[in-house]
Amino acid sequence: MTVSQVLQQFTEKMEADPQHIESLTYIYEFHITDEESTYQLKIDQGAADYAEGAPWEPKLVLEMSREYFQKLAEDDLNATMAYMSGKLKVKGDVSHALKFQSLLKKYQ
Repeated sequence: MTVSQVLQQFTEKMEADPQHIESLTYIYEFHITDEESTYQLKIDQGAADYAEGAPWEPKLVLEMSREYFQKLAEDDLNATMAYMSGKLKVKGDVSHALKFQSLLKKYQ
């Protein structure tokens, strides 16, 4: 599954059941290092959207390989260990990264 497909599926699940995102306003940016590509996920009070590129101003930037993005999306990644080992880089407030991981689990 491509990064776009993962984000599309994730946004569709959030739109279908927005109860966990109704009070949230976040923009997450993903730099996929081995593809040299950028994607964003926008959550705005119950609505969700994604984009290739960087049309919005992110609150959090996550840098990782496509393999690690896939593992993160499948809840098959120990994000703390990946961060500590340098496989996952975080720019911005780490609490936003924890919130994102929590959202992933809710919309698996």
